[in-house]
Amino acid sequence: MSASEIPTPIYPGIKLDVNQRPYVNALVITFTAISFITICLRLFSRWWTKIEMWWDDYLIIFAAALCWTLSALLIVEAQQNFFGQHIGKSDRSHLTFFMKIMYGAIILYTMALTSSKLSLLALYWRIFRGSTRQWPIIIAVAVNIVWMLVTKISISSTFLVGLIVTIISIIRLWKLIISDKRLGYGFDPTFNEVESCVWGAVEINLWVVVASIPTLRPLLGKVMRNMKRIAHDDSQLRLPQFFSSRCQNRI
Repeated sequence: MSASEIPTPIYPGIKLDVNQRPYVNALVITFTAISFITICLRLFSRWWTKIEMWWDDYLIIFAAALCWTLSALLIVEAQQNFFGQHIGKSDRSHLTFFMKIMYGAIILYTMALTSSKLSLLALYWRIFRGSTRQWPIIIAVAVNIVWMLVTKISISSTFLVGLIVTIISIIRLWKLIISDKRLGYGFDPTFNEVESCVWGAVEINLWVVVASIPTLRPLLGKVMRNMKRIAHDDSQLRLPQFFSSRCQNRI
């Protein structure tokens, strides 16, 4: 063994030749693509429905950029710095670079998580903001305002999708506890930190998705209205043809 190599700690159940690079790439790329598509749909929804951009949009774009940067760093770690393999496969120069990137990844994770939650709070404020002096008017003018409240309640129900992110957070914490237990056997960050890092990337990308789902409602509503209008126009066009064919059959 050369002086640059670092021994892999031995513990029960260890497989020295395991390589989790495909696992890292598959999860990170999949959920990064999902968050990217969601952001594109959100921006398209704002443009098509002519809804003005606000702080919730700017914050989620910033959070998404941080998420994608973190995902790119994890892929680089897997490709170049033996991330997903045991530390015995690495050397001191790669390990130093690996630890520097991981330090930056922790900062990116914290900033992305904070920005996505702030975006969700800004969206809450955008939907529900209003003066308390408006409540007598809301009570007096029943029908239209009640329908607006029902709409807001239906929008709020979409936030329940955040339960998925909560489950992912629990999984990440569970994986983090497992990696901490392995520290008792020795120093092996290139392998032990895989699960917590990958599920952290999944978590923040899903936060971007969850914070964007309510903003897609105007887009879906407009699409549904257009589909109904097209279906109605088609039925109006086919109606005379139907009657003419019935008449021809009777002749």
